[in-house]
Amino acid sequence: MILLSFLLAAGQVTPVQPIVKGTGLPPAVVTEETGVMVPIDAMFAALATRDGQALLAQVRPEGGATAVEEMA
Repeated sequence: MILLSFLLAAGQVTPVQPIVKGTGLPPAVVTEETGVMVPIDAMFAALATRDGQALLAQVRPEGGATAVEEMA
């Protein structure tokens, strides 16, 4: 009886909506919340390209930035 219940439950198909392809990225809407990330994204881009001047452009004039690279 338990085996029959298990087989019946395993054979059920839950209907789901098909996943639309090509919608992996959120829409590019600039709001106050997304605008906050603009300088952070610019800092990460500067770090990725090792561009010190681009990194310093994102900090206050009296500020600074320190980046550390861990060598294996």
